[in-house]
Amino acid sequence: MESMVEKKDVVIIGAGVAGLAASYYLKQAGIDSVIYEGNSRPGGLSKSFTIDGYYFDYGGHCTFTKDKEVQKILETNVDCHASIAIGYNYKKGKWIKHPVQNNLCCLPSDEKIAVLEDFINKPHYEQMKNYREWLQEAYGEYYTNNYPALYTRKYWTVEPEMLETRWVGPRMYQSNLHEVLKGAFELDTPNVHYSNGIRYPQNGGFELLLENMIRKSEIQCNKQAVRIDTANKTIMFSDGTGVEYHTLVSTVPLPEYQNMLPDISDVQKRAMRSLNHTSLILISLGLKKIGDIPATTFYIYDEEILPARAYSTSAMSGKGREHISLQAEVYSSKFKPLQLSLEEVKEQTIKQLIGMHVFEEEDIEVSDVRYEKYANIIFTHDIYDNRACVHELLKENGIYYAGRFGEWDYLWTDQSMLSGKKAAMQVIEARK
Repeated sequence: MESMVEKKDVVIIGAGVAGLAASYYLKQAGIDSVIYEGNSRPGGLSKSFTIDGYYFDYGGHCTFTKDKEVQKILETNVDCHASIAIGYNYKKGKWIKHPVQNNLCCLPSDEKIAVLEDFINKPHYEQMKNYREWLQEAYGEYYTNNYPALYTRKYWTVEPEMLETRWVGPRMYQSNLHEVLKGAFELDTPNVHYSNGIRYPQNGGFELLLENMIRKSEIQCNKQAVRIDTANKTIMFSDGTGVEYHTLVSTVPLPEYQNMLPDISDVQKRAMRSLNHTSLILISLGLKKIGDIPATTFYIYDEEILPARAYSTSAMSGKGREHISLQAEVYSSKFKPLQLSLEEVKEQTIKQLIGMHVFEEEDIEVSDVRYEKYANIIFTHDIYDNRACVHELLKENGIYYAGRFGEWDYLWTDQSMLSGKKAAMQVIEARK
C-alpha cells in the first residue's frame, strides 16, 4: 500500500469554487497544492454541460458580485453579457412581476385588498421565533400564507416555522407601504431584485468563469475521498489509492465526515446527521423557441406544479428567445422525499411547463434530467449548534474547511470564493 500513497504538501478536497479559490490564493503566496475531485470534471455545482449545442448549468448561476478582485479573477479572458435581473412569478395562470408584494396591480381587487389590509396591520414580534413570523412581520399574514409560505415548501421543502431567520439578509426584499400601494395601482414599478445587474458569459456556460482558476490549479479528478486518517495525515480514495498530506483544506459536505473520520463520538455523529439540506432534480430543455412569456427567469407558486423556479442560461448570455436553453429546478429532502423517478419528474415538468404556455411540445429538441445530492442548506433551528460541533471536530483534527458545504452556509459564488480565500489565508498565516 505504501507505494500507492503519494506525498503532497497541501491537499484540497473538492474542485468546486471554494477549492479552486483556495488553490489560486495559495499559489499566489508561492505554496503548491493539489486538488482531489471526486467527479470527472472540476467545477462543483458551478459546472456546465452541453447537449447538441445547448449549454446548461448545474443550477441557476450568474455573477452579481460587488467585489472587484473576485470579478477580475472570474472574468479574466471571458466576455460577459451584462443585463438587469428581472424576474416574474407564476401563480394560477397569472404572471406577476417580482417581487409580488410590489406588483399587486394585476391581482383581483379582493386579493389586493386582503394583501394591503394585512400589510398595514402586520404584527410586530418582540422575540421573533421563526421564518413564518419574520414573513408575517415583513408582509402580513395573508401575503405570507398565499405566496412566500407556498414557495418555502417548494424551494426549502419545509414549512416556514421550521426555519430560523439569520440566513435571510438581502434575499427577501422588505417593502415599505408606499411601494406596496404604488404597485397596487401602477404596472411600471422599480426593479428591486437583490441581484439587479447580472453578468454571464456570452459564449458558453457559467463554468467559463472558473477557467482562470482551473488553469492555475493542479487537479486530479475521479478521486473520491472516502477516509481521512488525521493521525497519520493520509487520505484514501475510492479507487484504492491514497495521498499523504502536510496540510488539508476540505470542502467536503459536513454530514459526509460520519464515514470519513475515525473515532467520532455519538454526539458528533448526531450533529452531522442533524445538518439538513435539499437535493436538486434539474430538468434541462433545449428549445427551438420559447413562448410569449414576460421573462425567462420565473418562480412558480402552484404547489401541484413540480418546479420551484426556471431560468434560461442562453437568455442570460444575451442570445434572445430562439435556440433557448431552459432549466427547471425541483427540490427534495428528508422532509419531502422524492416520490417519482427522475424520468417521471422530467416528463411531468415538461407537461406542466407546456400547460403554463412556456413552450410547445414540438419546440423541444433536447431534454435531460440530473440529480445533485447537495443543493441548499436548510436553516432549521438547530443548525448553528450542530454546525459548530462539526467545525470544532475539524479544527481539532487540523482540517481547514471552506465552501457552501464546508462552512455549511448559504454562500453565493463570490462568497464561496472568499471562503476558499479565507482558508488559504489561514494556511499561509499558520506557516509564518
